[in-house]
Amino acid sequence: MLPEMDALVEIFRLQLEREKLKLQRKFLHKRKHQVPAQVAPKPKRAYRPQNKAHRTYDGYRASMIEYETAVREVVGKDGAVTHAAIYADAGGPSEKTQRREMALYGLHYDRDWPPRTWPRVSPSSRNGTN
Repeated sequence: MLPEMDALVEIFRLQLEREKLKLQRKFLHKRKHQVPAQVAPKPKRAYRPQNKAHRTYDGYRASMIEYETAVREVVGKDGAVTHAAIYADAGGPSEKTQRREMALYGLHYDRDWPPRTWPRVSPSSRNGTN
């Protein structure tokens, strides 16, 4: 009976060794594919309009006035020029983009509307240039 017990003990020892090796390989595989923790995330860049004409306040203001004029042709002189109308009727930037670009130049999305009421110099500019 003793040799059978030795055989069973040896079988269990081999099974444990096999499981141990599998876990080690699994750990090494996961570790190999992990991103190193030392890599710092890139700092986020400031918002910059994709439309090159909108990268300056003068260009943005001129474009928005053109969009407003196009919307007035569609809705009439008494019609309301809204952010959605600029996008839908005049083919201008989306409302989200309008909000970002207005904030970039120190304009309030709801209060500073329509574009014809905007000042010639950007409200966020301190020395008259932007």
